[in-house]
Amino acid sequence: MERNRYVLITSAKNEGKYIRNTLNSVLSQDMVPIKWVVVSDGSSDDTDNILKEYELKHNIIKYIRNESSMELGFSSKVLSIKIAYEYLKKYDFEFIGILDGDVSFDKKYYEKIINKFNDNPKLGISGGYIYEEDSDAIYTSRKTNRERCVAGAVQMFRRECFERSGGLYPIRYGGEDTLAEIMARVYGWEVRAFPEFQVFHHNPGYMKRGIWRERFRLGKRTPATLPKLNVLVRLDMKPSSLVKTKLEKSSYRQFPLRKGCLRPLFYQQ
Repeated sequence: MERNRYVLITSAKNEGKYIRNTLNSVLSQDMVPIKWVVVSDGSSDDTDNILKEYELKHNIIKYIRNESSMELGFSSKVLSIKIAYEYLKKYDFEFIGILDGDVSFDKKYYEKIINKFNDNPKLGISGGYIYEEDSDAIYTSRKTNRERCVAGAVQMFRRECFERSGGLYPIRYGGEDTLAEIMARVYGWEVRAFPEFQVFHHNPGYMKRGIWRERFRLGKRTPATLPKLNVLVRLDMKPSSLVKTKLEKSSYRQFPLRKGCLRPLFYQQ
């Protein structure tokens, strides 16, 4: 029997200009979530007022405010997600979606994603392709879209995968979505994005932080900035070569992040 119950988590910071698009996209789904926790991560615009307005009208929405610290960087987003997940753990669901507060999609988006999970019991993380506005105001597929990488803005997890692999780990300069995929594969789950499912991203990182700040952040997001775990991941060119090993820092050499699908590469000397 197919099970379709899912929950959503959104961590939003100053998304007042865009978050109505996201709220309306989710509320218009043919298959709505049983609960959606939206955390205002220290917003200083009208994000909180919009969320309170929607919470009063729609009982599936739970609004929480988290007073974040600028020093935490991207870790603050992950901590907000963890706060939301603690609230959601009491519910009976099979899938959990992490959703940015500046995206939109068609009314069958989540139904189609969940169908992919039901078709493949090994699928642990899934999502659509990100489309962003170009200089001609036309939405085109993001150049870094890859079928084996799901954008953090729309990562959807099988609950068992999320809990077994540890969910999202706080990393100051970002990359928690990439690390989640790595850890999912460590535990034997498959990760796949589907090009036919379009997600429109209205406020990309370079618009929020400026193109140079965004490039600086991506430059900082190296294997050295990842949290210390009890495993290192070895990823060669083929997914089948994934290996889980004990952490022996002196026995490993670090390589740059591979273009297109950002992930740390390690090999044993």
